[in-house]
Amino acid sequence: MLATLHRADYLSAVLAHEAFHYHSIRMLPCSLWRGDPEERLLTLLITSIQQEGIADHVACLFMREEELREMFEKHVERGDEYVRGLDRSLSKVYEGHGVDVLVEFMRGVPFGGHVVGYYMAKAIAEALGQEELALTARNPFRFLKKYSEAAEALGLTPLSETSLKLLEAYEVKHFKPSHHSPG
Repeated sequence: MLATLHRADYLSAVLAHEAFHYHSIRMLPCSLWRGDPEERLLTLLITSIQQEGIADHVACLFMREEELREMFEKHVERGDEYVRGLDRSLSKVYEGHGVDVLVEFMRGVPFGGHVVGYYMAKAIAEALGQEELALTARNPFRFLKKYSEAAEALGLTPLSETSLKLLEAYEVKHFKPSHHSPG
């Protein structure tokens, strides 16, 4: 963070990014962090993609997007490729291969959840709007499902039906619809 102090827009972007994490993580239900260790790990990895993606999108509001793209440059351009890898991993988890396949995927993605998450957040905002993206901050499974919807609208690679079934099962387990939580 000290490296950003020379430019007010960078400092604002970093603070916005971290403020998003601080506030949004508190909106997530405690049930996400309980239960089977494999489930918790899968939830943590999906939440990481969602959290970093939205936080980076928020950071872009405080600096020119090109500057953020330069930070990820060649990696963001491969966003669709990373989504396909994520989809393959989620499908394998659904088919019973264990969460290790998702861990391997995350090890191979540069900057952890930042690149694929930012790619997804940007697609959601572009196709479905900023408000819809904001609603996904409360639900990491909805974030990935909304990305798939946005990807179809934009001609990008959506998640497979198998991956969407896995996300739906986790969402049903951890999120109960109420008037307080739209997503």
